[in-house]
Amino acid sequence: MSEPRFYCPALAVGVVALDETETRHALVTLRLRPGDPLVVFDGQGRVGNARLLDHERPSTSQPSPAHPSRKRHARHAGKLRGGTLARASVETVLYLPPPPRRLTLIVAAAKGPRLDWMVEKCTELGVDRLVLTAFERSAVRLEAGAAERLRRITIAACKQSRRAWLPELRVAPTLAAALEAEAARGPDDSEEIVTAIGPAPGTVARSAALLVADPDASAAFLANWLHGHGPLPRQLTVIVGPEGGLTDGERVQLRALGGQTVRLAEPILRTETAAVSVAANWAARAH
Repeated sequence: MSEPRFYCPALAVGVVALDETETRHALVTLRLRPGDPLVVFDGQGRVGNARLLDHERPSTSQPSPAHPSRKRHARHAGKLRGGTLARASVETVLYLPPPPRRLTLIVAAAKGPRLDWMVEKCTELGVDRLVLTAFERSAVRLEAGAAERLRRITIAACKQSRRAWLPELRVAPTLAAALEAEAARGPDDSEEIVTAIGPAPGTVARSAALLVADPDASAAFLANWLHGHGPLPRQLTVIVGPEGGLTDGERVQLRALGGQTVRLAEPILRTETAAVSVAANWAARAH
């Protein structure tokens, strides 16, 4: 059985402390003991082999007898109530480079648990950047504060799927704002967004492509686009609109950026299903 994994942004060889959420996972959910092996990762490609250390137990003025089956749970709960954080001794740290090809999804937010499910599954499938935004026909509009809760979902999904890199998660108020932010990324990421239908023989594949998910019957299927494309672009951005569809104005805006329409399946998909479909197709082809 694989060692359990824990998120530790301040990862280095030596003694590190887990945050409260990861401490609860280690001590209460998994009931790990000092000396148990574990894996820690920082979400930026560094992964370490470690062992859980012993830690202080809060003192109690009048310890009361308890059934043996409840003593261990009481000790763990007391550690958390006292603010004690689990510590681990990191023995080695390896760096795993980011994938050579990256997928960005600019997607309409779904409702409630459907949004959580979408973020979780897109993380498991290797989406590198997830931008949640509002389209003209969106029924759900997220506050910027929602990003922190969703970030915890990405961390849990990375732990489950053994990802070394956390996806970047952002909330943008409008599609225009999301596209503007993509264009304003740093020099390493600001590839020109172009349409890449497939290089002619003897030519080099373009660096980036912009696709727009749409049920238009005349559009090529995404699976065919990916598998018939030859060398894939280093950066693929896919737009997934709300269940009400894109407006004519949004289509014009995306075509002006070189966006190419693709469809995902014959049936009409919910937003979160469409996003996961894009991620699954990309995962099957890009690696």
